Amino acid sequence: LTHDIDTIKKWTLKKFIKETIFNFEKKSFLRNFFNFFGSMIDYKSDPYFNFEKILAISDKHNIKSVFLFMALKRNEFDFRYPLKKVKSFLEKLSTNNNHSFGLHLSRLSYNNPVNASKEVERFKSLTKMKIKYNRQHYLMFDVNSTWKILDEHDITYDLSLGYPEMPGFRCGICYPFHTFDIINKKKLDLVEIPLIIMDVTLFDYLKDKNFKDDLNEIINNVKRYNGVLNILWHNDNYDEPVFKKNKDLFYNIINN
Repeated sequence: LTHDIDTIKKWTLKKFIKETIFNFEKKSFLRNFFNFFGSMIDYKSDPYFNFEKILAISDKHNIKSVFLFMALKRNEFDFRYPLKKVKSFLEKLSTNNNHSFGLHLSRLSYNNPVNASKEVERFKSLTKMKIKYNRQHYLMFDVNSTWKILDEHDITYDLSLGYPEMPGFRCGICYPFHTFDIINKKKLDLVEIPLIIMDVTLFDYLKDKNFKDDLNEIINNVKRYNGVLNILWHNDNYDEPVFKKNKDLFYNIINN
C-alpha cells in the first residue's frame, strides 16, 4: 500500500470560503470552521496531515505502507510543502520495521537528469538516508531515460509503471523485475514494482462505470500467481468525508 503525498494541507482560506458557499449546512460549517482555524494554528491538525491514521489502518490490517514525499516544486502541477514539516514523521518511519518512505519526484524530472538530481539531493540532505523508493508524479515515464536516471541515483525501487486510466497490468506481470537501459543495452540495479490499482483511477476515470468485478478479477489474479499488489491510495483520500464514502471499496481491496 503506497501513498503519494502531494499535499499536507487541505484548508486554505479560498477552500474554506468555497466549502462554506457551496456546501452550507450548520453542522458541516461548524466542523469546517474549527478544522480551518485549527489547521492555521497547528498544521499537524490539518485533515491531510493524517499519517498516523494511515499507519493505524495499515497496522490493523497487517499491511506495509510506503509514504512518498515531494522535495521541490517545479511547476503548477506540483504541490509544495516544506520537507521540514514532515521531518519528524520521516525520522519515526526510519526506525519502523513495518513501514517505509521514499521520494515522489516531480512532473518535470522523469526525463530531466538535472531536475531529478536536485530533488534527490534535497531529499537526502534532510533524511540523511539512501532513497529506497520512488514514484514519478502523474506517473510520468520515458523508457529511454526514467529508469536510467533513477538507477544513477542508487534508488532501489520504482513504483511508477501503471495505467492512470484503468487498473491492471501495464507491465504484463504482477512481479517486481530488474529494469533495463535500452540505450546502452544493459541491466540496471533498479527494480520496478508495477502499479496495479490507483485510487484516482477509480474515483475519476471510472467513476461512472461498474468496475468492481474487473477489480476483483485483477486482485484474484495477483493472489493466484502469488504476485505483489502495488496499490496507490493518496493521503487526501483518507480525509474522513471522502474516506467514509469510499471505505467499503478500500476495505474490499485490502481485505482481499
